[in-house]
Amino acid sequence: MDQTIYVAKNCQRCQASGTITLRFLNRVDETVDCPACKGKGVVPVLEPATECPRCKGSGRGDGSCGVCRYCGGRGWALSEMSIEARV
Repeated sequence: MDQTIYVAKNCQRCQASGTITLRFLNRVDETVDCPACKGKGVVPVLEPATECPRCKGSGRGDGSCGVCRYCGGRGWALSEMSIEARV
């Protein structure tokens, strides 16, 4: 029987702080809970943990919101991505 094991890893989107700063055109900054880890600073990652091959573990993307769309800003690959990256 296979056992699924998750471990807590630091969220790369917020650098494990649990918050991100939103910058607006009017130069008013707002600190909000990180959407990738929901303010916890860590994310559950399926073992064996593998950095996201698209953003190289940074959690950042080149889209309009600046978040890697493949890992959702977490910086860690999902199990399907891990398999693709190894092939």
